[in-house]
Amino acid sequence: MGRIVSIEADITLWSKLGLEGKEEECKEYFRTLYSFMYVLGTYSKPHVAILDGITMGGGAGISIHGAYRIATNKTIFAMPEVHIGFHPDVGSSYFLSLPGEYLALTGDTLSGEEMLACGLATHYLTTARLSSMEEQLGMLIADDFSDIETFLAKYADSAIPSEKSVLHRLELVNKCFGHGTVEEIVNALIQEGRYQTLSQCLAREYRMTVKAISRQISNDFCEGIRSRLVDKCFTPKWDPPCLEQVSQDMVNAYFAPLPINEPDLELPCC
Repeated sequence: MGRIVSIEADITLWSKLGLEGKEEECKEYFRTLYSFMYVLGTYSKPHVAILDGITMGGGAGISIHGAYRIATNKTIFAMPEVHIGFHPDVGSSYFLSLPGEYLALTGDTLSGEEMLACGLATHYLTTARLSSMEEQLGMLIADDFSDIETFLAKYADSAIPSEKSVLHRLELVNKCFGHGTVEEIVNALIQEGRYQTLSQCLAREYRMTVKAISRQISNDFCEGIRSRLVDKCFTPKWDPPCLEQVSQDMVNAYFAPLPINEPDLELPCC
């Protein structure tokens, strides 16, 4: 608890492999990752995730898909892929709720209280009470989900987002993010995800991932990693360099089916 799950070195490796022309290794990694997310999201046994610390990117994926997500006063949630020229993945188009477009486009963070308020967390608990709860949970004999729900409800604390929370400004946020070409990419990703299954969302995210790592549309993925994680200059040279130069064709290309010779994501049977 209280540690970062996502590992920076993994991300820099993807860029290195892509630049070396070893795209198949990258694709295999993402196929395995997305398949694992699907298994977690469709697993028949109860999965209780405790988000007591930084929960971002892949770390968010392996926890948010669980049946029960316990946020705490130390929780910091984000899908910060935008900072490296990538798109929110690991099934985020399925689980991102009300402030989805805002989170995806800005990479901003949510607190544990905010996660509970917008449905990303199912329960909230202060860190001071975690040890006791975990100990009792480990001894719980549960016949079905209702036993776990009753147990967690007994320990759960109430939580209200602060007055500065973005959740209090959703009307303004939606107005600001309701137009623009790049915004349309993420808007379509999130909006469609609200009406699709987890498998459909992961399949679409995989298509976008393949196009990012293969640099078919833009080199932004490798450039973002270079700028933020390799050189740490934080001044990426995006291509195109400004929103006005992002064409509708580029937007459409991200969602287009993969070529016939490029296998789509095949998810395991659960």
